Amino acid sequence: MIVMQDTLVKIDTLAIDELNSKAWSLNRKDAYKAIELSTEALAKSKEINYRRGIALALKTLGTSQVWISKNEEALTTLFEAISIFNELGDKKNEAETYYYVGANFRYLSDYDSAIKYYNECYSINNQIGDEMGMADGLNGLGTVYYSIEKNDKSLEVLLESQKLCVKHNDKEIYVKVLDGLGETYHNLKQYDLALEHYNKCATICATTGNKQT
Repeated sequence: MIVMQDTLVKIDTLAIDELNSKAWSLNRKDAYKAIELSTEALAKSKEINYRRGIALALKTLGTSQVWISKNEEALTTLFEAISIFNELGDKKNEAETYYYVGANFRYLSDYDSAIKYYNECYSINNQIGDEMGMADGLNGLGTVYYSIEKNDKSLEVLLESQKLCVKHNDKEIYVKVLDGLGETYHNLKQYDLALEHYNKCATICATTGNKQT
């Protein structure tokens, strides 16, 4: 009987993992569908006290709330996810969730808080040696710095992020970095360089089907 219960729980957790994975894949394409699926995953995870499933569902739910401007709800949800990831020792997901906390504050124009949490994302990724996580944190910082006209600082962090993207041949983060470099060079009135980076961004988006920067 105990073996049967263990098997059923394992099947449940696998189904929840699949549901969480699908929800996460939709969070930028269809935030409302991602919310629907992550809410379902959250309920199922709570039924069997599956902590990882709860944390992943909260991460997707909170991130999706950022995209639809439910900013206060997003913060509550994301910090709850961070607390569980910390409890589980899942530094990778903890760091990534901090990135979306930073994004949430950036959309609220609370740039000091955005910098704080993008730095937290970068710092944790640095601790665990995740260079693409570091690249993402640096990209987040760059978006804040060019938004507040700290263009020299923006160039510094975005060029460092670019090096990591090229090193790992990562295009998902690279397109965001190229767009940010375009914005920064535009702010600096270096229009040829701005156009060069915007064109690189557009070319990669066209070849990969990535429509988001």
